[in-house]
Amino acid sequence: IGTWGTCIALVVLFVAFAASAPNFLASANLLNILRQASFLAILATGFTLALVVAELDLSFANACSLAAVCMGALLDRGMAPWIAVAAPLAVGLAIGAANGLAVTRLRIPSLIATLATGTIANGAAFLITGGIAYVKRPPEAILALGRGVVAGVPVLVLWMAAVVLLAHFVVRGTRLGA
Repeated sequence: IGTWGTCIALVVLFVAFAASAPNFLASANLLNILRQASFLAILATGFTLALVVAELDLSFANACSLAAVCMGALLDRGMAPWIAVAAPLAVGLAIGAANGLAVTRLRIPSLIATLATGTIANGAAFLITGGIAYVKRPPEAILALGRGVVAGVPVLVLWMAAVVLLAHFVVRGTRLGA
Protein backbone atom coordinates (compact mmCIF):
# COMPACT_ATOMS: atom_id res chain seq x y z
CA ILE A 1 0.00 0.00 0.00
CA GLY A 2 2.96 2.34 0.59
CA THR A 3 3.73 2.67 -3.12
CA TRP A 4 0.16 2.80 -4.37
CA GLY A 5 -1.61 4.37 -1.37
CA THR A 6 -2.20 7.76 -2.99
CA CYS A 7 -3.50 6.19 -6.20
CA ILE A 8 -5.83 3.89 -4.24
CA ALA A 9 -7.11 6.88 -2.24
CA LEU A 10 -7.75 8.76 -5.50
CA VAL A 11 -9.72 5.84 -6.95
CA VAL A 12 -11.76 5.48 -3.72
CA LEU A 13 -12.57 9.21 -3.72
CA PHE A 14 -13.44 9.13 -7.41
CA VAL A 15 -15.82 6.19 -6.92
CA ALA A 16 -17.38 7.81 -3.83
CA PHE A 17 -18.01 11.09 -5.66
CA ALA A 18 -19.33 9.29 -8.73
CA ALA A 19 -21.75 7.30 -6.56
CA SER A 20 -22.94 10.24 -4.48
CA ALA A 21 -23.09 13.13 -6.97
CA PRO A 22 -25.27 12.56 -10.04
CA ASN A 23 -23.41 15.04 -12.28
CA PHE A 24 -19.90 14.12 -11.16
CA LEU A 25 -19.18 11.96 -14.21
CA ALA A 26 -20.46 14.56 -16.68
CA SER A 27 -17.73 15.43 -19.15
CA ALA A 28 -18.12 19.16 -18.43
CA ASN A 29 -17.53 18.52 -14.71
CA LEU A 30 -14.53 16.26 -15.29
CA LEU A 31 -12.97 18.80 -17.67
CA ASN A 32 -13.60 21.55 -15.11
CA ILE A 33 -11.85 19.51 -12.40
CA LEU A 34 -8.91 18.91 -14.74
CA ARG A 35 -8.77 22.61 -15.66
CA GLN A 36 -8.78 23.69 -12.02
CA ALA A 37 -6.10 21.19 -11.04
CA SER A 38 -3.88 21.75 -14.10
CA PHE A 39 -1.86 24.72 -12.87
CA LEU A 40 -1.15 22.92 -9.59
CA ALA A 41 -0.09 19.85 -11.54
CA ILE A 42 2.31 21.97 -13.61
CA LEU A 43 3.88 23.41 -10.44
CA ALA A 44 3.94 19.98 -8.81
CA THR A 45 5.73 18.53 -11.83
CA GLY A 46 8.54 21.05 -11.47
CA PHE A 47 8.75 20.47 -7.74
CA THR A 48 8.81 16.71 -8.33
CA LEU A 49 11.80 17.05 -10.65
CA ALA A 50 13.72 18.59 -7.75
CA LEU A 51 12.56 15.84 -5.39
CA VAL A 52 13.62 13.15 -7.88
CA VAL A 53 17.22 14.23 -7.35
CA ALA A 54 16.76 14.50 -3.56
CA GLU A 55 16.67 18.31 -3.53
CA LEU A 56 14.10 20.91 -2.52
CA ASP A 57 12.88 24.05 -4.26
CA LEU A 58 11.40 26.62 -1.92
CA SER A 59 11.55 29.37 -4.54
CA PHE A 60 8.98 28.15 -7.04
CA ALA A 61 6.00 30.06 -5.61
CA ASN A 62 7.93 33.34 -5.45
CA ALA A 63 9.40 32.68 -8.90
CA CYS A 64 5.86 32.26 -10.24
CA SER A 65 4.82 35.51 -8.57
CA LEU A 66 7.74 37.38 -10.08
CA ALA A 67 7.03 35.90 -13.51
CA ALA A 68 3.38 36.97 -13.31
CA VAL A 69 4.36 40.45 -12.11
CA CYS A 70 6.82 40.81 -14.98
CA MET A 71 4.13 39.85 -17.46
CA GLY A 72 1.65 42.26 -15.90
CA ALA A 73 4.20 45.09 -15.85
CA LEU A 74 5.09 44.56 -19.51
CA LEU A 75 1.44 44.44 -20.57
CA ASP A 76 0.75 47.54 -18.46
CA ARG A 77 3.51 49.35 -20.33
CA GLY A 78 2.04 48.39 -23.71
CA MET A 79 4.56 45.73 -24.73
CA ALA A 80 3.64 43.19 -27.38
CA PRO A 81 1.89 40.10 -25.99
CA TRP A 82 4.64 37.76 -27.28
CA ILE A 83 7.23 39.71 -25.27
CA ALA A 84 4.96 39.63 -22.23
CA VAL A 85 4.72 35.84 -22.57
CA ALA A 86 8.45 35.34 -23.19
CA ALA A 87 9.50 37.42 -20.17
CA PRO A 88 8.02 35.17 -17.47
CA LEU A 89 9.53 32.14 -19.17
CA ALA A 90 12.92 33.88 -19.10
CA VAL A 91 12.41 34.79 -15.43
CA GLY A 92 11.65 31.17 -14.59
CA LEU A 93 14.66 29.93 -16.53
CA ALA A 94 16.93 32.50 -14.88
CA ILE A 95 15.77 31.62 -11.37
CA GLY A 96 16.04 27.91 -12.15
CA ALA A 97 19.55 28.39 -13.53
CA ALA A 98 20.55 30.44 -10.48
CA ASN A 99 19.23 27.72 -8.19
CA GLY A 100 20.97 25.00 -10.18
CA LEU A 101 24.30 26.79 -10.24
CA ALA A 102 24.12 27.65 -6.54
CA VAL A 103 23.47 24.00 -5.65
CA THR A 104 25.81 22.26 -8.11
CA ARG A 105 28.70 24.68 -8.50
CA LEU A 106 28.71 26.63 -5.25
CA ARG A 107 27.63 23.57 -3.22
CA ILE A 108 25.00 25.55 -1.30
CA PRO A 109 22.30 23.22 0.09
CA SER A 110 19.15 23.46 -2.03
CA LEU A 111 17.06 24.45 0.99
CA ILE A 112 19.22 27.53 1.58
CA ALA A 113 19.82 28.41 -2.09
CA THR A 114 16.16 28.25 -3.08
CA LEU A 115 15.05 30.07 0.05
CA ALA A 116 17.44 32.87 -0.92
CA THR A 117 16.37 33.05 -4.56
CA GLY A 118 12.73 32.93 -3.50
CA THR A 119 13.31 35.87 -1.17
CA ILE A 120 15.09 37.78 -3.94
CA ALA A 121 12.21 37.03 -6.35
CA ASN A 122 9.68 38.17 -3.77
CA GLY A 123 11.59 41.41 -3.24
CA ALA A 124 11.91 41.98 -6.99
CA ALA A 125 8.16 41.47 -7.46
CA PHE A 126 7.46 43.99 -4.71
CA LEU A 127 9.97 46.41 -6.24
CA ILE A 128 8.28 46.19 -9.66
CA THR A 129 4.74 46.64 -8.33
CA GLY A 130 5.48 48.97 -5.45
CA GLY A 131 3.07 46.79 -3.49
CA ILE A 132 0.15 47.72 -5.76
CA ALA A 133 -1.73 45.05 -7.73
CA TYR A 134 -2.26 45.30 -11.48
CA VAL A 135 -5.96 45.26 -12.23
CA LYS A 136 -6.14 45.77 -15.99
CA ARG A 137 -7.63 43.06 -18.19
CA PRO A 138 -4.96 41.38 -20.33
CA PRO A 139 -5.37 41.22 -24.11
CA GLU A 140 -7.48 38.37 -25.48
CA ALA A 141 -4.38 36.69 -26.95
CA ILE A 142 -2.95 36.33 -23.43
CA LEU A 143 -6.26 35.19 -21.94
CA ALA A 144 -6.57 32.51 -24.63
CA LEU A 145 -3.34 30.90 -23.36
CA GLY A 146 -5.07 30.03 -20.10
CA ARG A 147 -8.78 30.21 -20.78
CA GLY A 148 -8.99 28.92 -24.34
CA VAL A 149 -10.45 25.64 -25.50
CA VAL A 150 -9.10 23.36 -28.23
CA ALA A 151 -11.38 20.60 -29.56
CA GLY A 152 -13.49 20.87 -26.40
CA VAL A 153 -10.49 20.52 -24.07
CA PRO A 154 -9.37 23.47 -21.92
CA VAL A 155 -5.97 24.80 -23.00
CA LEU A 156 -4.69 24.55 -19.41
CA VAL A 157 -5.24 20.79 -19.54
CA LEU A 158 -3.21 20.63 -22.75
CA TRP A 159 -0.41 22.70 -21.16
CA MET A 160 -0.46 20.34 -18.17
CA ALA A 161 -0.24 17.28 -20.42
CA ALA A 162 2.65 18.81 -22.35
CA VAL A 163 4.59 19.65 -19.18
CA VAL A 164 4.01 16.22 -17.64
CA LEU A 165 5.00 14.45 -20.87
CA LEU A 166 8.13 16.61 -21.20
CA ALA A 167 9.11 15.88 -17.59
CA HIS A 168 8.47 12.17 -18.13
CA PHE A 169 10.68 12.24 -21.23
CA VAL A 170 13.46 14.08 -19.38
CA VAL A 171 13.39 11.64 -16.46
CA ARG A 172 12.99 8.43 -18.47
CA GLY A 173 14.46 9.20 -21.88
CA THR A 174 17.57 11.32 -21.34
CA ARG A 175 20.92 11.10 -19.57
CA LEU A 176 19.76 13.95 -17.38
CA GLY A 177 17.14 11.70 -15.82
CA ALA A 178 19.30 8.61 -15.64
